[in-house]
Formats: sequence, structure tokens, C-alpha cells
Amino acid sequence: MKKVWVLFFLLTGGIGVAFLLRSKSSPLPSPVTTREEKKFLVSRELFNQGIVKFSGPYWNEKKQAIEIFLSGTEVLFSPQRDFAEQVASLQLILKKYRIVDKNGKKPKVVDLRTLNPYVSF
Repeated sequence: MKKVWVLFFLLTGGIGVAFLLRSKSSPLPSPVTTREEKKFLVSRELFNQGIVKFSGPYWNEKKQAIEIFLSGTEVLFSPQRDFAEQVASLQLILKKYRIVDKNGKKPKVVDLRTLNPYVSF
């Protein structure tokens, strides 16, 4: 079925009012893409968990992941998995490496796209 868009303008007293009518079979287009929405959700979850100093998030086309940079560590999030769970895993990993490694060695990459997170130095 064809999308039908009709726009009406009513001018009353110098004020323009616009009404947008559409057919019931065609939903309104979203001004935000799914990728942008997922990047926002990652940012919101990081802020909710107290992680506020990071760069990003960015969409990494090659890795098909949402990517942030956190104090020199590249963190990859899966857009298909729950972000709260991934952020909780990230906090646990970073806390573990702060306690274990007294030399200040930080992970270069933390990949949270799979069920078993991957950490490389």
C-alpha cells in the first residue's frame, strides 16, 4: 500500500498551525536510527553506573560493535545484548585488574560482545 502524507496549514491571526495526517499502514519515520538509539542507551547505562569519563560511544562498522574509549582502554559492546549486564561486566573486569595488577598495567581492549568477555593487554 502506498504511503499517504497530507499536510494542512491553517492560518489564523498570523499563526500557522500544521497538521500531519498519515495512513494507518505507514508509521511515522523515526528521526533517530537504531544505532544512534543503542549508542544513547550505552551512554545512559554508563552514566547510571557512575562511569562518566569516557570518549564515545562510536559505531565500529568493521567490528559491528558500539565502541568507547575509557582511560586508554578500548571497550566493545554488543548491540544485541543487554547494556546493563555488559556495563556490570566491564566494572567487574576493571576493578579486578586494578586490584590484581599493582604495576598499573591496563587492558588495551575489553570485548563484551560474547558471553565470555575477552581482555587483551
